[in-house]
Amino acid sequence: MATSSTLQEPQAPFWKNEFNCLSAGWLVAPLGGDQQIGAMITENKLDLLVFFLDPLQSQPHDPDIKALLRIAAVWNIPFACNQSTAEFVISSPLMSKDHERLVPDYEQYLLTRPIE
Repeated sequence: MATSSTLQEPQAPFWKNEFNCLSAGWLVAPLGGDQQIGAMITENKLDLLVFFLDPLQSQPHDPDIKALLRIAAVWNIPFACNQSTAEFVISSPLMSKDHERLVPDYEQYLLTRPIE
């Protein structure tokens, strides 16, 4: 799945063909599409995040993008922010194998962390 703006990117034909990507009614990122993706990550409905960024432009929804990347890191899913990284991840032999993703026990962390 992809946000409607990602499907407009020049790389979109690759993603559409390789993964049968659909926008599935997701919003563009600045209107909450990235939050919709983050929700799917927390519900264990996504195993990989590919979220293209334009590094030469400031992003008005930069805090939302950072929140999405943080969710991907917290839930320990691989994520790529550019085409080269995405191609490396997708071409990895691990993509065709079962993989049990380890998610840190944050509740335990919160109970045992030092409080300053």
